[in-house]
Amino acid sequence: MGHVNLCLKGLFIGFNTLFGMIGILLIVLGRTASTMAAGEGQSDIWQIYLLGGAIAAISCLGVFGARKQITCALKMFSGLVCIGMVICVIAGMSLASNRSMIIEATQELLKEEVNQLEDFQAAYKLECCGINKSYTDWGPEIPDSCVCAPVHQDTAICYQEETNISERVQVYKEPCVPYLLRLMNKLIDIVIGICFGFALVALIGMIMALVMVAQINTVNEEHRGPPYHASQRSAFV
Repeated sequence: MGHVNLCLKGLFIGFNTLFGMIGILLIVLGRTASTMAAGEGQSDIWQIYLLGGAIAAISCLGVFGARKQITCALKMFSGLVCIGMVICVIAGMSLASNRSMIIEATQELLKEEVNQLEDFQAAYKLECCGINKSYTDWGPEIPDSCVCAPVHQDTAICYQEETNISERVQVYKEPCVPYLLRLMNKLIDIVIGICFGFALVALIGMIMALVMVAQINTVNEEHRGPPYHASQRSAFV
């Protein structure tokens, strides 16, 4: 059996081991999420299991093919990784092209749920206050959730406001609708970055696997020697 470059083999195995651990982590996170959901929204959690299981299985296939130097396993790994790379690129491009549509849909949803926005801001301790203007969108008094946390006081995200009892407090400056839309934009950027990042990593893994296949085939051809008819012809010369 031919031997591939040990540095490439070790790097490839380490690369796949890391991604196998990521797959296992996704499965654990899916299990944790299903426990916390307690029956609500569990219908979508199977996707986390599927993604984590697929990553772990493909990584194990790559490690197996590299350790045993089986070209068939490495070729199968390359094909599956190529499919994953295409999916990541399509998902990233689709998300980027539909960004404005997603932002508009989020804005419409916030308008429909405007009555629950104050409770949502208080529950998750968002660093914002009011709907589109200031705390006055929610009434004459400053809600406790709008008061800046000590770590944020005297910073650019807060401003001084006087209460009904002539006490000055620092209140979050940014209204919640622009704040949530900005967070949504950041989330879209992160997801796009993850998609193209995974695509790039998949491309690197696929190239490494194909290089290993080429090395194994080359060494095996050298060990196999010339074809039988060629050796017979040379014996009569």
